[in-house]
Amino acid sequence: MGRIFYTTLSTIAETQLVEVLNIMQDRSWDFDSNDVLSYKWGSQTFSSKKAYKSLISDSPASLIFKLLWSSSNLSNHKFFFWLLIRDRLNTRNILSRRTCTWRIITVFCVI
Repeated sequence: MGRIFYTTLSTIAETQLVEVLNIMQDRSWDFDSNDVLSYKWGSQTFSSKKAYKSLISDSPASLIFKLLWSSSNLSNHKFFFWLLIRDRLNTRNILSRRTCTWRIITVFCVI
């Protein structure tokens, strides 16, 4: 039954796993000390405002997204191209990656 969920690792994933295992084995662990929770902003208390600022401020938007949203296109065109750039547009290739089955239908689009 355990073999159902067994998948082989790619060579890149296997190399990364070996690197992580080596780092963990080389590290000296102090089992007598207690863990301390600290956040990215250096405090031990959670603040939703600081969490939001740390998530937003560290990731500047790509130039292509800035150009897309500042363009004078229609909103639905902007949204379509945003989905296209993010690889979220439900094209036949993406749906087949999600294991959707297709019947072959010919569609003619007149622009």
